[in-house]
Amino acid sequence: MKALSLKAPVLAIDASDSASLVLAIPNRPWRGMSIDAGKGRASELLDALNAVLSAEGLWARDIGSLVLCSGPGSFTGLRIAAGLVQGLARGLERTVAVVSAFEAYALAWLLGSARPPIAVGMAQGRASPIHHAEPVSEAGHRSLVEVLLNARLGEFYRAQLRFNPQFFQFEFVDQPFVVQQELLREEQALLPSEALAPNGHARLLEPSIQDYQLPFGLEDAAGQPPSLKTLAYWSLAAAALSQDPSRFGPVLQAQPLYVREKVALTREERLQGPSMGLQPLRPADLASVMVIENQSYEVPWTSGNFRDAFASGYELLKLVDQGVMIGYLVYIRVLDECHLLNFTVAPTRQRRGAGQFMLDQLIRRLFAEKLSIVMLEVRPSNQAAIRLYERNGFQRVGLRKDYYPTRHGETVREDAVLMNRSLMTESVR
Repeated sequence: MKALSLKAPVLAIDASDSASLVLAIPNRPWRGMSIDAGKGRASELLDALNAVLSAEGLWARDIGSLVLCSGPGSFTGLRIAAGLVQGLARGLERTVAVVSAFEAYALAWLLGSARPPIAVGMAQGRASPIHHAEPVSEAGHRSLVEVLLNARLGEFYRAQLRFNPQFFQFEFVDQPFVVQQELLREEQALLPSEALAPNGHARLLEPSIQDYQLPFGLEDAAGQPPSLKTLAYWSLAAAALSQDPSRFGPVLQAQPLYVREKVALTREERLQGPSMGLQPLRPADLASVMVIENQSYEVPWTSGNFRDAFASGYELLKLVDQGVMIGYLVYIRVLDECHLLNFTVAPTRQRRGAGQFMLDQLIRRLFAEKLSIVMLEVRPSNQAAIRLYERNGFQRVGLRKDYYPTRHGETVREDAVLMNRSLMTESVR
């Protein structure tokens, strides 16, 4: 078991389902508190925090850093938890780590599962459990895990994660997405909550956080206090165990996790339509655009580049979520071809499905306009963007030498990978 050491108290907050918080103090047992479902308002969370701090003889100023469980889950709860973490981090001038519920469940399974998962085989074309007599190696079944969480309203949140031993943390293989419950009914009926796919990778279907054994912060090694069997506990453990130097960062990253366009929405908001969408970008938006652009790139576009794009009649669109701009794109049409010039998602909203959503919407738009091909250039160093494009049917078709400037000036330039996707023989997803 990997050791966990703390230099200062760490506070973790979760309100994705039922609200909970955990305070980890160096060389002391961890202390947690849960709040009844439906009572996870900011005032109740603050009361719980004050009670936990008072029991330990501490003040809020003694908190060294914060951890937010970013969901997905209850939209209202996520906003409350994120707002509270943001307020504390700003007021105390502390760093924040953001851990998704997917990561928390994966770590709980890795370190706290008391039973080996049951293997899944195929019987007459259908999934069925198979109990193997021979053991499955630890490395074989604990490096890649798929987590499916009940999103209610007939949907599941689904994500695949891979364990990174260098940083001792789980990382998304692909962006999380929504799947209809109808597609999972057979698996729900046949399989347990923990199962092995034929390739040896694990699958957690509607896991319960109370099922996992607690490895850290216990007064008695044999004790398993229910107040710590929460997503807040495992989110804190994930952040504290991570060796990634960027895991704790500025308060701006304390945002809820959005899974495609359908995450953490109330029933009323679902009936009103999607909260995320593309809208025309206006010159009045330029100040907000430049904030995102300068945060995203070492050598960003200038405001003059965007003004030239407006003046030249290029297509400029912004991605808006809950009334806030979180990304934008710029492209030019030449006959029946599209040349994508700028495709940017705010750093605080990356790895949460926003880029996939924006690309989906762009492709739909290009199909509607009956264009034949979309082309783009991307830096070889931007592997996340390349993976997104390749996952969506783009192919590498060439290399343009010394195309991009770098922060080192004109003497050091970066190549451009040329990619395109045909729109002639495909259908919109």
